[in-house]
Amino acid sequence: MSTKKKIILLVAAICYTCVLYGFLIGNSMFMMVTVILYAVLMLVFSLLADAGDPETVEKNRRQLEEAEGRNKELDEKVHELTAEKERYAKAMEEAATAKEEAIAGQQELLVRQEKLNEALSKAEEVKSRFEEREKELLSNFLPPVGEGEQPNETIDIIQIVRDTMQELKPFAEKVHLEIRISAPDDKILVRADASRLRIMFRNIIDNSIKYMNRAGILVITISNLGDDIFIVLKDNGNGLSEKETAHIFELNYQGSNRISGNGLGLTQAKAIVEYYGGTIYAKSNVGKGMGIYVQLPTD
Repeated sequence: MSTKKKIILLVAAICYTCVLYGFLIGNSMFMMVTVILYAVLMLVFSLLADAGDPETVEKNRRQLEEAEGRNKELDEKVHELTAEKERYAKAMEEAATAKEEAIAGQQELLVRQEKLNEALSKAEEVKSRFEEREKELLSNFLPPVGEGEQPNETIDIIQIVRDTMQELKPFAEKVHLEIRISAPDDKILVRADASRLRIMFRNIIDNSIKYMNRAGILVITISNLGDDIFIVLKDNGNGLSEKETAHIFELNYQGSNRISGNGLGLTQAKAIVEYYGGTIYAKSNVGKGMGIYVQLPTD
């Protein structure tokens, strides 16, 4: 055997050993390259062995061309595999980045939520303190129980309204204000202090008398539903804007059509209503009169 063939066999043996090594370490790229080298060496060895036979030479030439074609295909597949591996690595990197950003965004959202909850808690505390302060302030405007009256006795609220209307009749006639009362029954009972309810109605009716700039009507509607009494005092005066109406129960507030007075009447009316566990609010629009709405528990 010639020296050239011995060298080729030796190198082929080394390549084969590398193939086994590549298999053991799991490096498919290394193993594929050494397999190709091994195959080429063995083909060259075969060509050298049969170099003298023309048919063998032609056969070997064809085999060599086929081997080169296969090598080319293998190279293309290696190329594709490498590109796919790079795409996979890039996708994994993007996924890891997106995950990190999502975690950071979630943490930022939690921090914002915590700050929002803290702000809401402080707002609730401020609101609670304000409501307590408002109740304390309103209690200062609560009139005392009338002389000779028992606190929270059963009284007829319709009679209270009639008495107040009679008391203020001269002032209403002076500005040409007609006061009417509307109720489904002649008597509606409620547990309260007569003098305080008279003051509440007096303050609201007096407010309509003072702010009516033309002849008009004030209708007082009283109805009873379940455990509550509903009272609506609605005039057809000039009224106020919605913005001003929202403030009419505030201390010393007077609207744009202000006239002389201390501005305490509706504030005191609110104090009386809330003392009995009721609610009071107003609705008005410019040119459409003023409506005062009162809800009182019967007991």
